[in-house]
Amino acid sequence: MTDLTDILVAAIQPPSGNGDIGFHMGLIISWDEITGSNVVHVNGTDIEDLRIIQSGIGVQLQPGDTVALMRFQTTYFITGKVAAAGASAAQQIRSASVNTPVNGFSSSTYVDLPGSFGPEVPDVTIGSSRRCLVLVSSAVYGSQSFGYMSFRVTGASTISPSVPNVAFMGNEGPAIVVSGGNAMASTLLTAADGLNAGLNTFTAKYATSVTGTGTAADFSNRVITVIPY
Repeated sequence: MTDLTDILVAAIQPPSGNGDIGFHMGLIISWDEITGSNVVHVNGTDIEDLRIIQSGIGVQLQPGDTVALMRFQTTYFITGKVAAAGASAAQQIRSASVNTPVNGFSSSTYVDLPGSFGPEVPDVTIGSSRRCLVLVSSAVYGSQSFGYMSFRVTGASTISPSVPNVAFMGNEGPAIVVSGGNAMASTLLTAADGLNAGLNTFTAKYATSVTGTGTAADFSNRVITVIPY
């Protein structure tokens, strides 16, 4: 037991030679979300602007996050955030779709399509960064009408559908003309929008607006994708 303790203690000590390679744990003290400039507490010392090993979508850390560090000689690298299983360790891209067409839909407020709920992505884990990218898309057609697809967030957060988060399509032309196409919108949700850490459910919602004699819109091939980071 004494030998094992000595090995573990030695692994977290500051470098003692030019050839040292080590693995460490650190605590984020500050993080600039624009530049990545940072201060990390390592082995009793606050170190500024550690290098970051990046992969996939952008890195976003918060004060109080525990991170894994790799050290080569006297240079430290942030390799990623350390999270417990069952907590924010489960962050991943989630997506859902509904292909059932719904024709003749009309509503001035955001609601479910009749007889064709969703799509919905339940229990998405949002971590301490409180950030995610939400993509919605649908084929939308109308005659002197527009169809809108947005989303609602429930669970740890309460965010209602809104104009900035909308995919829409339709036309203002003659009533005898039905036109449209594939509509898509991408929304970056952050803490400023009310997104909270924890389990969040994202549900597609729909509305319409009309001009002239238009009354309704048609929807099909609806998809919602959530990318937390």
